[in-house]
Order: sequence, then C-alpha cells, then structure tokens
Amino acid sequence: MDAWLAALTFLSVIFLIMGNLISPPAAALAGTLVLVYGGVFTLPQAAAEMAASYSTLALLLGAMVVARALQPTGIFARTAHLMVTLSRGRGSRLLVGITLVTALISALLPNATAVLVLGPVLVPVARELKLNAEPLLILVALAANSSGLLTMVGDPATYLVSQAAGLGFTAYLPALSLSGVLAIAVLLALLPWVWRDLWIARWPLSRLTSPTEPLLPKRYFLPIVVVGCIMLLFFVAGELSHIPFSPDLIALSAATATLALAERFGLGSVSQVLRDIDWSTLIFFACTFILTGALESTGAIAAVAGLLGTSAAAHPEAATLLLLFGTAALSTVIPNIPLIVALIPLVQGMGAGQEVLHLHTAVLLGGSLGGNATMVGASANMTAVGLARQHGLAMLAATFLRRGLPVCLAQVATVGLLRLIVDIVRW
Repeated sequence: MDAWLAALTFLSVIFLIMGNLISPPAAALAGTLVLVYGGVFTLPQAAAEMAASYSTLALLLGAMVVARALQPTGIFARTAHLMVTLSRGRGSRLLVGITLVTALISALLPNATAVLVLGPVLVPVARELKLNAEPLLILVALAANSSGLLTMVGDPATYLVSQAAGLGFTAYLPALSLSGVLAIAVLLALLPWVWRDLWIARWPLSRLTSPTEPLLPKRYFLPIVVVGCIMLLFFVAGELSHIPFSPDLIALSAATATLALAERFGLGSVSQVLRDIDWSTLIFFACTFILTGALESTGAIAAVAGLLGTSAAAHPEAATLLLLFGTAALSTVIPNIPLIVALIPLVQGMGAGQEVLHLHTAVLLGGSLGGNATMVGASANMTAVGLARQHGLAMLAATFLRRGLPVCLAQVATVGLLRLIVDIVRW
C-alpha cells in the first residue's frame, strides 16, 4: 500500500508540474506532506532523507551564494551586454555566444546556478531587442545541462555519479569531459534549426542601452578572483592530498569568503544576500529527495528501475546502451536527479571495476541529456521556468518540449553512438 501511495504521489507531483498547475517547489512540498499524512514517512524520517543528500544541497547553496554576491558587481549584466554587442545585430552570433558563455559558467558552477546567473540579465536584454525571451531561457537551460558534464561540479548528477563511481575532480576529466564537449557541439549544430526564429533575427544596435550597474574598481576584483582561483585549486588539491577538500565543503567555504567580501565592498549585507537566494529551488530539491526516498524505501522505484537493470544484466554486451537510452527515456518524465539516485545502487550491483564505470557513465549521460526534453527533466529546466514566470512569461510544457525534445534525441543518439564504438573496442 505504501508503495502505491508513494508512486501515485510522485506521479501527481509530476502531473502538477507538467500541467503548470502549481509551481514545482509547491508541488514537491505538497507531495512531501501527503507522504507524511499518509503514514509513508514520519517527519523525522522525511528530514533524515533530506539530510542524506546534504552534500548536493550544500554544493548548490554555496554556488548560489557566490553568484548572488557577485551580481551587484555588474559583471553578469556587462557580460550579457558584451554578448549582444559582439553579435553585431545578428541572432546567430547571439545564440552561439549564449551557449558558449553558459558552458563556461556551468563547467564551474552547478547548472541551475548558471541559469540563475544569466537568466535575469537575458530577459531584459531580449525585451530591449524586441525578442522572445522564452527560447533564450530554454537555450540557457539546455546549454547548462549539456556543459554540466564537463566537470564533476557542473551538475548535481555528475557529482552524485562521481561519488558512486569513485571518481575525483581530476579523474573525472579524462573519463567523462569529452561527453560534455560532444553534447555542446550537438547543441551548437542544432541552433539554426531548433532556434531558427532567433537564428535569422536582426536588430539595430541602437536598441540596446548600456548597463546601469556600476562596475567595481579593478582593485576590488583581485580578492574575488583570488577566491575563485583558490576554490578551483582546492578541487584539485582534494584529489592529490589526504585533506578532505570535498566539493560541497569547498563551495560553502567559497560562499563564506564571498559573503565577507560582499559586505566589505558594499555589495550587500549577509542578510541581503541570503534573502535573495532562490530558496524555492533548494526546497524543491530537498522535497524531491524525500519523494525519491519514499519510492526507494517502499520498493516502488526499484520495481521500475529493476526492469531496466534486469534487461541490461541479461544482455551484458548491450548493457551500456540499454541503460543510456532507458535512463534517457525515464528522465523525460522523472527529474534526472532522483532517477539517477535510484539507479546508482542497481548499477553498483551489476558489475565491478571498469565495467561499473561504463554503466555509471551510461546512467549519467542518459539522465543528464534525457532531462533536456521536458521542463521537469532537470533542475536547470525548472529554474528557467521559474525565472520566466517571475518576469511575467507563461512558459508552457509544450513550448519547452518543442525545443528540448529534438536536442535531447540528437544528443542521446550521438553520445549513444560514441558509447557503442567505445564498447565495441572494449569488447
């Protein structure tokens, strides 16, 4: 009975989100309350499920604090203005610039944070240029999901899988970064077709006004740059030393240092920065982990994922591809983070050594790229939808699907072909 209630609650949350009936955080929170009132979880058990995912939540929180603290510097607004200026009135150049800038940010910060950095400045820019902002937000989300594969901190999913596969920050790069490069290349190749309305757009540069935010003096940027370099150095040092420099600890440490710098330079007090954090996204993630925990503890998700795992185990020569495409298909309706969390234990029991790495890779790529199809597939997608609604844009599920599905299919097919070649060579 608990399994049916957990499954029905989860599907109801997905329906509410896909139907734009209520916001994703409200839907996830309502689902959590249903589980508690239904006796599936007690409040302490729900809190324990949320606490078990503290590392992912801490990583995301730290990145959000850093992004918010740096926003008053004007660097993000000027970056958006620079992209438009360099585009020289051509939509094609603007789309390529947005994709590449998003890729750079998402390689260093979690993908939802990349959307939070660029989204708020792209919407007013689009309005100045008399362009539709919704396709730009969708592009940022898809680019963030794709480039999140470049490093283990670019996506909560990459972090979770890296932990399960025993990959550190430096070991991740040769193992999986190429898949991120390939995913970005596919996205760039599809821009002229999927975003054709913006690709052929033209506008006079006279429409664009200069950013009003004053840029900080150069001497202020030095401490900020130093903090960023130390953060990246610690990621590497954690792999080369016995000091526990975990990504979540580093992110929180960087957030603490950035908060101090922000207050010192008059960029905002600690209370102001924390007040402006997108807590709704964190609430959504926390409740999602609770919902997933209910599915896992009651055996509901194991029954569904087990079918995929059984098929893969029965055909070891095709296990990688089965997991890749199966995970991609499931992630179109199930948010990729909880799906990957549920699949990791099954994958770990299917093989050993290098074989497990290949299976983990398939789950990661399927979940990350399959999540590009729908607005509920990834956290970056839901963050983009939330930003759209904050700016008065009613982004519908069909709107996201029309752009996201072709990208998802092309990326999964391309990466699947690559994995097939790798497996043929390996076998």
